[in-house]
Amino acid sequence: MKVLSISVAHNLGNRCSKEIIEQEGITCKNKPGFDVVTRWNSTMSMLQTALKFRVAFEKLKSEDQKYTYAPSSHEWKKVAILCRLLQFFKDATDIVSGSQYSTSNLYFHEMWKIKLALEQESSIEVAEIAMVLKAMKKKFNKYWNKSYVLLCVPFVFDPRYKLKFIDFLFSESFGTKAKQRFDRVEKLVRELFQAYSCKGKEPNVASMGHLGSTDHEMPSMKTDPWAAWDRQLSHDLRSQMTTELDRYLEENPVPRFGEFDILKRWMGNAAKYPTLACIARDLLAFPASSVASESAFSTSKKIINDFRSSLLPRQ
Repeated sequence: MKVLSISVAHNLGNRCSKEIIEQEGITCKNKPGFDVVTRWNSTMSMLQTALKFRVAFEKLKSEDQKYTYAPSSHEWKKVAILCRLLQFFKDATDIVSGSQYSTSNLYFHEMWKIKLALEQESSIEVAEIAMVLKAMKKKFNKYWNKSYVLLCVPFVFDPRYKLKFIDFLFSESFGTKAKQRFDRVEKLVRELFQAYSCKGKEPNVASMGHLGSTDHEMPSMKTDPWAAWDRQLSHDLRSQMTTELDRYLEENPVPRFGEFDILKRWMGNAAKYPTLACIARDLLAFPASSVASESAFSTSKKIINDFRSSLLPRQ
């Protein structure tokens, strides 16, 4: 990468290369800059721009004997693969770092895309990249197994997906472990709903009798031979009654195409699902990430330590 960066800086700016760019009809106005070794987004930007000038690089090599930094076809292949892979990470970082919309329900979706990308590219032919991808996949799976349940919960409260979509994804990807993982997500969602319901937001179905009556108010078998039938009807009614959560999960998901504002959606359904609306409001208020995208892209250490960034007691 460093060689390519030096090549760009020293050759694409000279007169010969400018003529080649014009001859080849390259209209890209940006020029690849120097690589910043601590920021992989800088590397990606440099490589993506360099790809647009590939023809100019190759022609410059054939016309200028002093040009010694020409990337080989194998190196260009690696550049294209790296750009494709890094784009997944950049897209995910840009989305979850947004501040003008809810991001907590988008985090699972972006992490799943990265998961699929790492799995699909794991059989890549370039040995150097394959080795890096293997280590990346191992580390990703480590953190995924620790956090996927929490990532799924806000996703469930997106009316476009709900639990059905998670069940679909897990069944496609986890084989025999799919049910176990799905059950963990569903259990946490129901526990969360129960916790909010205990605050008085949801009526206790078990305590509701048939048409306002309770069992002890019903006549006994001694005075009414059909008392058993009344009890059966009361039991059937209780079993058929569902909670807000059940009704929400049973509804068909909202089409995922077109514009969709999840906050406005829940605001409009607050009367229909008061408890779920409270949960959604609290969950969606949290940003998916509190780390600035610049920090996420950087591998450098802190420049100012804790001592230098704090005041003395007398100050």
